[in-house]
Amino acid sequence: MRTTQSSYRHQIELAIARNDPVSVNHRVAALLASTFDIVFAATRTLHPGEKRLLDGISRLGEPVSDHVGELVRRVLHAEAGPAPRELLEAIDDLCDAVDSIARTTA
Repeated sequence: MRTTQSSYRHQIELAIARNDPVSVNHRVAALLASTFDIVFAATRTLHPGEKRLLDGISRLGEPVSDHVGELVRRVLHAEAGPAPRELLEAIDDLCDAVDSIARTTA
């Protein structure tokens, strides 16, 4: 999600650098969709679809708990804010959590 040149995080960083908020929004949406896909797959839980994803995440318990939901909300809040660095930091924290979930459930 962030270690290659074509990663969502890198694409978001480039969109921020060129001051392209529509592209930032599009890439953040794709990053979040992948996040939910990975978390549900890693926990061997059926994906609930596009609605109420944060509710579905909160019901997963450990190792996911409400922490991932809080990190997703932080990414969304940072995207709407004026500080691009906060968005990238929030994305890094979310990716750390998803990496941890994938490692502990593998």
